Amino acid sequence: MTIVAPANGSTVQGPSVDVRLQLTGGRIVQTTTTNITPTEGHIHVYLDNAIVSMNYALDATLSNVTPGQHVLRVEFVAADHAPFDPRVISNSVFTDQP
Repeated sequence: MTIVAPANGSTVQGPSVDVRLQLTGGRIVQTTTTNITPTEGHIHVYLDNAIVSMNYALDATLSNVTPGQHVLRVEFVAADHAPFDPRVISNSVFTDQP
């Protein structure tokens, strides 16, 4: 899992921030199930340690991002919302300028 945008160390113009991800070796699935496979799931998106969305795509838009420095964390989780072991996480620190 890689955060393509916003890149680590970048400055963006908010308050909307476009998020683009790259996932290698996994597949996004739409349904929640207990039939878990290690390569299927969806994305949990966190901004400043608070979950802001559960995505079923590799693109998203964060709304109402306040000016300043932020930490974006994304995690590829299993179809039942549980983390994989080992966890599949990527982080990016970016600055939002009005």
